Amino acid sequence: MRKTIAVGAVVGVLVALAGFMPANANENHSHGDNGPAELTVFHAIPGVTVDVYVNGALTLDNFTPGSFSDTLSLDPGTYSVAITAADAKDASNPVIGPIDLKLGSGNNYTAVAHLTEAGMPTATLFQNNPDPVGKGKGRLTV
Repeated sequence: MRKTIAVGAVVGVLVALAGFMPANANENHSHGDNGPAELTVFHAIPGVTVDVYVNGALTLDNFTPGSFSDTLSLDPGTYSVAITAADAKDASNPVIGPIDLKLGSGNNYTAVAHLTEAGMPTATLFQNNPDPVGKGKGRLTV
């Protein structure tokens, strides 16, 4: 029952994050002109504080559930991300990953750490759609 509630909470949070779509479902939707990619990380695993390593370097220390990182401006390319216990000395024993995140030039992304339906920790990369929405219109991506 506890896993069902936790997964339900994570799904609810993901549904609330309007404007996201899985990065692989929208690979050709570029907003850039050879500029940097923007990446935000969202921690949606309840009850676990973690550290986030990008390409082996500690990037987010003591990252708490329900938190968003500041937006990172990164050169386009593939980044190796590992999520570890908060007291880890390095990225050699990750809880999630390492996973490779491919970031396209000028695109805006959110990486979400969350639980699978089976209650296992994982991460998913979503591409954000920052295009303006017309007056009187809205956007919801589920």
